[in-house]
Amino acid sequence: MAKWAVIFGVGLVLLGLVGYFGADPNSMESSAASIPAVGETSQSVAKAPAKKGPSKTALIPAVVGLALLLCGTLGFDSKMKRHALHGAAAVGLLGFVLSLVPISMKMGSIMAGDPIKKGTWFSIGMSILCLLYVIMSINSFIAARKSRERGGVSV
Repeated sequence: MAKWAVIFGVGLVLLGLVGYFGADPNSMESSAASIPAVGETSQSVAKAPAKKGPSKTALIPAVVGLALLLCGTLGFDSKMKRHALHGAAAVGLLGFVLSLVPISMKMGSIMAGDPIKKGTWFSIGMSILCLLYVIMSINSFIAARKSRERGGVSV
């Protein structure tokens, strides 16, 4: 399972880096701030601070991925294996729960028919990766317990 923790950790780091550095500064989302809404004048919009660069929250999958990568790397040591892989499962579960927050906040607008924004897609990707890792971890823990009960070597 240490190998899978490293693989999923790298996947989450890549997801976060693509979300941060792959953001288009000239996209519709950033240029929409300059268009006055109904009832606003162009003077009130001009006072709003301009968005500079991508949001730092796009790096959240990378942070969770680094923690998973660290736990996976520690899992290659036979003395640390059990603790590191349980820690990796906890990181995966925490990442899954944290990724549901922005998804649930946007659920009303998604159900109303609004298009899903790029940040929400990255949250969905993070939730899928973390959930898959947690499921694989649980299955591995169950298999290791059954193997120990039969007197075999733990996985």
